[in-house]
Amino acid sequence: MVKSFFFVLFHSLLFVNSISAQTISAKSSTDKNDYLIGDYIDFTVKIEYDPSISIINPAIKDSLKNIDIIKSEAPVKKEESNKKVLVYKFILSRYDSAEVVIPPIPIYYRISKEGEALSPVISDNNIASDTTIRSTFTNEVRFTVHSLKISREEEIKDVKAPVKIPLDWKIVALWILAGLLLISAVIFLYLKWKKNKQVTEVEAPKIDIPPHVAALNSLNLLEKKKLWQQGLVKEYHTEITEIIRNYFEAAFNLPALELSTSELLEELSVNPEAKKIAGITSDFLNNADLVKFAKFQPINQVNEQMMIQAKIIIEDTIPSGKNLTEESGKHVQ
Repeated sequence: MVKSFFFVLFHSLLFVNSISAQTISAKSSTDKNDYLIGDYIDFTVKIEYDPSISIINPAIKDSLKNIDIIKSEAPVKKEESNKKVLVYKFILSRYDSAEVVIPPIPIYYRISKEGEALSPVISDNNIASDTTIRSTFTNEVRFTVHSLKISREEEIKDVKAPVKIPLDWKIVALWILAGLLLISAVIFLYLKWKKNKQVTEVEAPKIDIPPHVAALNSLNLLEKKKLWQQGLVKEYHTEITEIIRNYFEAAFNLPALELSTSELLEELSVNPEAKKIAGITSDFLNNADLVKFAKFQPINQVNEQMMIQAKIIIEDTIPSGKNLTEESGKHVQ
């Protein structure tokens, strides 16, 4: 029995020594002990522990009562003198005066029998029921938050008047000079623009194109379109008669576009300058009316004859003294 007792006692002491060999310490601190209302307070929790210890969920924020947490930084892990170090930093503040006490903060941890750190993930509800979890505490921290000191003996002073800055006349002169230069540049550019505009607005001399030249130019353009060759016979006859009627309006001062064929032929027959083309004009306009209004389908020779007749009508009524070749060469492009 005695031997058994000493055997158990010996192994118990070995187990206690192995546990006590696993050291851990936790310390809380602030950067100073006195603050004014609204000051930032640097609060730090530093935990030093052996590599075989695993820290579990330090609930530091739960212990920071009656004080505002401005910022919470991510924990910093490092190693110092064969020990692991875990540092938590917070920025706190308080907005009324008081003696502030941060109580000891519990730090929960485990010790691995195999000498390896265990996973720190654990639910807060299991801490009390898990016998493998141990704890240590930080120290208590005290500091004072002071209000601003107000002297009741001093007089209440009015707000200071704005400080008057003396006027620098050199700067004023420079600004005036810059303004005058800017105004001068604007006036100069405006006058130059106006002068250039007047030059560009000078109208080009108007060139009077004689009616017969304009009509022959129009017939040449119509001929190049080749309308009747494409099956557009009605369009061809409509356009060629409009050219001739416009010519009559310009050459003889007749409302040719508004008159019927018979009315126009009657006007031409009594006009001294147009009598000689009354017959050919009659054939020309009547053929066109058959195509436009009676849906007459002329043969190709009739279409060609219409262009020939139109040119004869114009050429036979050119005023005396006009050179057809020269004037057509000036205006036909």
